[in-house]
Amino acid sequence: MSEQDKKIDAAIRTYLRKQPTEPLPRDYDAYVDQQIWSAKQKVRHRKKCLRIAFYVGIVCLTAMSGLGVYAAAGYVQTRMQNMSEIEKDEYFDEVQTSEANRDHFSRELTENEKDRMAQLKIQYENEGRFPIDKVVRVDSEKDIVANRVCFEAGKSIFYLPEGEMSDEDLLEIIDFYYARDYSLANINPSRQPTRPYLKDERRRKLQKNARAGIERIFLVNLAEAKCSYTIGCYEDVRNKEITMIAFSFKTAEMQYDITLDVDTGKIYNIYDMNQNITDALEDVEVSDEKFDEVEKSAKDIVERCVQDESVHADSVMYELDESGRKIKGGMAEYCYDIGDGIVASKMDMKNDKCIALNYYTYQEFENMLNSMPELQQKFWK
Repeated sequence: MSEQDKKIDAAIRTYLRKQPTEPLPRDYDAYVDQQIWSAKQKVRHRKKCLRIAFYVGIVCLTAMSGLGVYAAAGYVQTRMQNMSEIEKDEYFDEVQTSEANRDHFSRELTENEKDRMAQLKIQYENEGRFPIDKVVRVDSEKDIVANRVCFEAGKSIFYLPEGEMSDEDLLEIIDFYYARDYSLANINPSRQPTRPYLKDERRRKLQKNARAGIERIFLVNLAEAKCSYTIGCYEDVRNKEITMIAFSFKTAEMQYDITLDVDTGKIYNIYDMNQNITDALEDVEVSDEKFDEVEKSAKDIVERCVQDESVHADSVMYELDESGRKIKGGMAEYCYDIGDGIVASKMDMKNDKCIALNYYTYQEFENMLNSMPELQQKFWK
C-alpha cells in the first residue's frame, strides 16, 4: 500500500470512528448466531414477505455498524461490490425459500476451528484474505461433495468435512455470511416487500406501548433510549393479512427489540439484545433440578408479559448435543398456554436469564414443532 493510500485509509478510519457503531461479539460463532437469530427468529414461521422485510432491515443495520473499517472502506467492500445481481438474487431466494429458523452445522466446530475462524475473520477484513473457492450449494444431503463445505438452503444447514477444516474451508464459511448479508442489504428495490403506510399518531401510540411493555417485562428504564422501526405484512394461518411493526430501543448500555400487531397492539416477540451471546452458546448439563430452577424465572417474565399470574408451564423445548447429555447452546424455550396461543420464553440456562419471548398461535406452534424434529419436549404435570 502506498503512502498516499495509507493516508486515505487513516482519514477514513478517523471519520468512521466518529460514527455511531455497534461492536460485534469477538467470537465469530457468536456473531453468526446473533445475526441469523436476530434476522430469522423475529419472523419465524411467518409468510415470506415479512421474513424478508425484517431480514433486510436487520442486515442494513448490521452493514452500517458491524463490518469494521476495512469492510466499509476497503477489501471486503470491493469484493462485495463485485458480486453480480444473479449472485445477490441467489442469496435472497435462499433466505426466502428456507423453512429453517436459523442456520445449522452438521457437526460442532472444534475449539481449534473456532479459534482459527476468529483469526481468519480478522485477516478477511483487514488483509483481504479471501477463499479461493465458494461454499458448494446442494439440494440434499445425498449431493454433498466429500471434503468440501456444502450448504443446503432448504434446511439452512452447512455440511462440514468430518475431519478438521482447513483455512480455506473456514474462509468459505466467513465469505458466505458476508456475501449473504451484503446481498440482503443491497437487493434490487423491486424485490423488496412494500412497506405499509402507518399514520404517525398510531405509530407513536404503538411505540409508547412497546416501550412500556419492555420496561414492565424486563424491569428496565428506556426513557433515554433511541428508537427505530420497521413495518411489514404477512398472512396468518387463516389467510388474514396482518401488519406488524418492529421497534428497536437502544441506549449506550442496552438494546431491546419488540414486534407488535399494528391493529391490536398485541406483542408477538421481544428480544433482549444485551445478553452475552457467547455465554448463551455454551452447552449445559441436562437435569430436572436445572429445568425447575430456570422455570421460576421464565414464569416471572411471562406473567409480566401477559399480565396474568395464573399462567403455568406447559412444556419446555430444547435440543440435545451429540452426547445426549447436554442442552445444545444452553438455551431452552419454556412454553405457556395463555388461552389463545402459546407464549415461549427462550432462556439462557447457564445464566438463568430470558433472551427472547415469542407468541405463537396454536397452529404456528404445531407447525414449528413439526418443522424441527430435533427438538426435545419436556412436559410439566
